[in-house]
Amino acid sequence: MRQGHTSLWRTDLGAWNLRITRGTEPLFILASVMCVLAIGIALVATLMGSSDRLVIAAIFAAGLAQLAILALARRDNRDVVIRKLLADLAALDRRVAILTEVRVPVKMKPEPEEKVLLPQLGPAQAIDQPQIAQEQLDFYLEPVVDLSSGRTAHYRASVMLRMADGVSFGMDSVQAGADRAGVRPLLETLTLARALPALRRLKERGRGAMIFTPASAGSFASEDFLARVEDILEAGEGIADAVVLDMSEVALAELSAEGMQGVTRLADKGIHFCLSGASSYGPDPATLASIGFRFVMVEAHLLARSDYDEFAQACGYAGIEIIAAHVDTRDVLAQLRGHTSLGFGELFAPPRLVRELRDSQDAAAA
Repeated sequence: MRQGHTSLWRTDLGAWNLRITRGTEPLFILASVMCVLAIGIALVATLMGSSDRLVIAAIFAAGLAQLAILALARRDNRDVVIRKLLADLAALDRRVAILTEVRVPVKMKPEPEEKVLLPQLGPAQAIDQPQIAQEQLDFYLEPVVDLSSGRTAHYRASVMLRMADGVSFGMDSVQAGADRAGVRPLLETLTLARALPALRRLKERGRGAMIFTPASAGSFASEDFLARVEDILEAGEGIADAVVLDMSEVALAELSAEGMQGVTRLADKGIHFCLSGASSYGPDPATLASIGFRFVMVEAHLLARSDYDEFAQACGYAGIEIIAAHVDTRDVLAQLRGHTSLGFGELFAPPRLVRELRDSQDAAAA
């Protein structure tokens, strides 16, 4: 409380504990003197045997003086409370003003440029075969990083559909449109074909790096898809062990008997598989390993949960490596210690357009 309102006295009147301030000091002194005089007169009158009227009048005057003191004290106490409330509000306002000026420091590397939201194909739109001709597909590679060294261990492949008017559609939208048109196996075959030059260069360098390309349940049941993949493997001359076909946990559950036969057929050719969107209550890792799965992808923020400990241990016993998906901040990266050694996400690098592979299979991979 400010100096101008510092308390000078404290007085107890019955149950009252009142604070008197400099603002009412003269009035308080006058009322107190009146009260003392009235009480003194009453006592003297009583001792001298004065009439009852004089004693009653003196007591009545003392009561009035006390009421005056109470009124002054109450008013002053009310003013003190109001002033304190206003002071608290002013302090709160200052704190709010300070908080609005605070800026959260950037903990990561410089923030990436603002994301451009890609348009989505409408529910009735489909992609026909000419639209997914190679010259209309932009090919991207995203690094899968060794978390201990920060070096690129593998790559994830994806494509975007580039229209004549310059509008591009992202991978999810392209896959949905291809599903509606019934050309999803063709789209996934072309994605693998676009990865062929990079696969060749990785084999030449002997890095042991692999490229993950998407595959759906319907593709494994498609004879055309299986035959085209076998043709690509033959053209690649020994690249099979660098190819990882990535299917979701949902796609694995949707595999038909023909689709399961397709998985076995490609596994026999040396291709590896990855289960993306893996959950702790999903397929048994040992069973996955027996049919050619070498990797599982789990959302990074889930891996630190206790219910994934047993799943991670089972993956280790089965020889399956866990990849943390969407490692976007350093906080998430810190939580992954002891849970996995591989990951991808914006913290490392976004998917990069690979222009130099479009026209020449001999161009260097990223």
